[in-house]
Amino acid sequence: MSIESSIISPASPPLFDLFWEEHRQKILLTLAGILFLLLAIGGILLLRHSRRLASESLLAQSADIASWQKVITSYPGSGAAANAMLLIAAAQRQAHNLEQANATYAQFLEKFPHHPLAISAMIGCALNDDMAGHSDQALDELQQASVAYPKSYGAPFALWMRARILARMGKMEDSKKTIQMISTQYPDSFVNNMLLRQRMEQLPR
Repeated sequence: MSIESSIISPASPPLFDLFWEEHRQKILLTLAGILFLLLAIGGILLLRHSRRLASESLLAQSADIASWQKVITSYPGSGAAANAMLLIAAAQRQAHNLEQANATYAQFLEKFPHHPLAISAMIGCALNDDMAGHSDQALDELQQASVAYPKSYGAPFALWMRARILARMGKMEDSKKTIQMISTQYPDSFVNNMLLRQRMEQLPR
């Protein structure tokens, strides 16, 4: 055996150690940044959850316009605030303050245009206008509601209310066309099923 081959060469350091020594500071900074981001997201989610519970609790304790307004002021933009606004509009309508109710509905649509109950605000405005004697305006608003939220549960209901107003005004052909639109576009809706039951009940026995 030669002298050269008998000399044992020192072992090379593992690649991981070399990588760690070269990039240790960057790795630690990255991990710290990720940890901070996770903590921040967790804090935001926890805060939102706490605010949602608090707003819902306050709404549950409210029973009049003043207390509902407090929910809106304390938790603007929350689901509880949206519900409180609709409750205020309903109370105003019940008190025959139709202009105030419509103003509340308009405020709701401005702040919560994508809320699941947004079409209810549009229908509410239409019913108020119809009650106030502005039937033509109510017809336009109900049509706009069905077009603005065609996939909403309220779309066939808006058309049904429109058909009823048309029939009351003596526009029977337009009313029938609207009813046909419901059966064509919303065959599985509650409104269409209700209309079908009414037709069945009218058949001679």
